[in-house]
Amino acid sequence: MPQFTAGSSYIAENRRKYMDQNYKLEKLRDIEEEDVVRLLAHRTPGEEYKSIHPPLEEMEELECAVREMVEPTEGAKAGDRIRSVQFTDSMQFAPITPRQRAWSAYNRYRGVDIGVSSGGTIIEARERDVEKITKELIDSELYDTARTGLRGRTVYGHAVRLDEHGMMFDALRRWSIDESTGDVKYVKDIIGGTMDKEVVLGKPLPEEELLKRTTMYRNAEGGLWQEEDDPESMDVTAQIHWKRTVGGFQSWKKMSEIKGGKKDVGVGKFKLFVPRGVSSVETLLWRIYYAIVIIRGEIKREQFEYLISERKIFRAKREERDQEYIKTDKILEKIREKEHEKAVKDFGDEEVKRFSEELRKDLGDELYNLFKKAWI
Repeated sequence: MPQFTAGSSYIAENRRKYMDQNYKLEKLRDIEEEDVVRLLAHRTPGEEYKSIHPPLEEMEELECAVREMVEPTEGAKAGDRIRSVQFTDSMQFAPITPRQRAWSAYNRYRGVDIGVSSGGTIIEARERDVEKITKELIDSELYDTARTGLRGRTVYGHAVRLDEHGMMFDALRRWSIDESTGDVKYVKDIIGGTMDKEVVLGKPLPEEELLKRTTMYRNAEGGLWQEEDDPESMDVTAQIHWKRTVGGFQSWKKMSEIKGGKKDVGVGKFKLFVPRGVSSVETLLWRIYYAIVIIRGEIKREQFEYLISERKIFRAKREERDQEYIKTDKILEKIREKEHEKAVKDFGDEEVKRFSEELRKDLGDELYNLFKKAWI
């Protein structure tokens, strides 16, 4: 198999499988073609395809070696207009992440244009090609009825907590659960419009099955910890990051030629370290941690884990403390720049003193003095 991506874990193996066009995706369901047309809402079932140019065989075109070598898709042959389908993949162990969905589609389909956002992947192509691609993906293991969404607009919800049924949030409520069967059914099309009939997609996969199939590294809730459980993948990621940020996108350079080399990058030094199993640590803790590491690089893993355990109470107070966190972030930004006087000027001496006292309680005298020395 081609080396599509690094890593020795099952997550890396899943990524390689899904990106390999020779790997046949497992079929989990069989949605009627007419139902796919209903969901996409580009035309009504049975309606003729609209075209933007005559069929290719009826057109007189100039001789072109490339055109003669490349077989057009069925949609291109017929002159179909361009249409799209958009998938939203939950951060809670969806079968595939948006970036890998794009990689997979580029490797498997021709004549497509793909865009990726934080939670969504839009695939543009000729209309009948879009319908074919959509059916293949909805039917396959790359789609879960609870953690994957078909959303032509208002795609958001991938990062929101799941509901009591394990379903991803959808502001337009395009789906519903049949309480008697547990099946997920779409009651609206992908842009939130009405349909002449509901489309049943079937039951969601069990959680343990999602964990086996996903391409997501997630250090929480039973997921794979990339930094420790798949160090090869983490080292490659760290090296790419280092070459991009410090090496100025000069990928051809050797690490020894880049200022700093590979020092403090990757699994060895845990520069990108996060504790095992932590799903959501308060912004304040991470800012304190990174400020110390960036300035001195002398915090120990055990000390940081202790810091987290001492401040878990913040998790219950996140909403009411949001504005305070924002202010703290701004103060820490000044700290990173070693601009103590400017922090005092911008936020007031009392506010900075209050922050310092909280920091002393969090870190203990030894770490706090180290932090203060680096700051002031």
